[in-house]
Amino acid sequence: MEDINLNNTIAIIYKKVRIKKNNYVLIPTEVSRGYLDMNDIFTTEDGKHFLSPFTSKDILEDSSNELVYGSQILYDELEELYGAEKDDAKIMAKYFLTISNNITIARIRNDEVSINVEPLSEFGQLRTKESAKSTPAIKKESDSLDDLTRIDNFAL
Repeated sequence: MEDINLNNTIAIIYKKVRIKKNNYVLIPTEVSRGYLDMNDIFTTEDGKHFLSPFTSKDILEDSSNELVYGSQILYDELEELYGAEKDDAKIMAKYFLTISNNITIARIRNDEVSINVEPLSEFGQLRTKESAKSTPAIKKESDSLDDLTRIDNFAL
């Protein structure tokens, strides 16, 4: 029997949050080492199973699956990106930090999933500009004793 390393895949586990119909934000929660089987099921070293990646329409729409996986990469490729380390956790942490500096938005349109990944800092700046434009002006009404007197008289 051929000796293969089943735990050579690294994946980010995301919390799926529906923000409106057919729109989801994917928030990275952890990085895990494991393997993908032929059905695209990711199994972590400790035996947790995650169905198809978040690029699947069915997985996004399934409310019973709050956690999904994505951003999978082979461990060997991580070593090429970040350099070899004695401690595997350090390389995985660097990868997680890279991923968590982005915001991932998944949209379902015409039964197809589109994924947008944007730097979190740019999304925050864009959101701040949008908020400033859309914030309604609040008028401060002057308090007048005449107005209060009219209300009291009406109440009597």
